[in-house]
Amino acid sequence: MHLTKILIYMKKVFVFSLLALITFAGCKKYEDGPTISLASKKARLVNVWKLDKAFVNGTELTLTTDDKDDYTEFKKDGVYSETTVVNNVSNTTTGTWDFDDSKDNVIISYTYGSITVTSTSKILRLKSKELWMEHVDGNTTYKYYFIPK
Repeated sequence: MHLTKILIYMKKVFVFSLLALITFAGCKKYEDGPTISLASKKARLVNVWKLDKAFVNGTELTLTTDDKDDYTEFKKDGVYSETTVVNNVSNTTTGTWDFDDSKDNVIISYTYGSITVTSTSKILRLKSKELWMEHVDGNTTYKYYFIPK
């Protein structure tokens, strides 16, 4: 009788493990991962990010001291801000952000003078300590690699 209970228990564990593996195998949302995360996409994106690397059409840009002082913030309430530094002078642009319906892309809107600018960037990797994004503008592809500030 004891052996039968052990076998039934082992079968349940095996079936549960198999179902979990099948369920999580398809969970990789973004091209470069992560495969699975317990934190929501929004919780992982909400942060103050600084640029670590940038590429234009596959060529890595050399970041200046000012570039390294720039940062981007995604707030929980949908507020977006980007602070750029030029010659030790900071300029902050604010707007809004949201995911598209599939949560594959981040849509950022802000006003520049009297013009409302909306841009969409594809998320390549979204972890609590890494954010990789791609933005295509005509024939130019920008890839941005961020880390927490």
